[in-house]
Amino acid sequence: VNNGYYWKKGGRKTQDPLMETKLVNWIDEYVKLNHKLPEQKVIKNMALEYSNYYQSFKASKGWYEKFMHWYRKIRNLSPKK
Repeated sequence: VNNGYYWKKGGRKTQDPLMETKLVNWIDEYVKLNHKLPEQKVIKNMALEYSNYYQSFKASKGWYEKFMHWYRKIRNLSPKK
């Protein structure tokens, strides 16, 4: 932990590791039930719902792309084309 940020392998940092853990678990369940990843807007809305930093956290396109790159990596999914 460094100044409130949690550093992940590869240099990616998050200020809200609990939100990302909940989001990963939710995505895993969604994929199990629907056999596909949820749409971007749904993932971003769930991130906002789970975030402890709802006043300052913006589920931006940049955040989404970095999060999904990391998610695909930890779940051994092929990168998005």
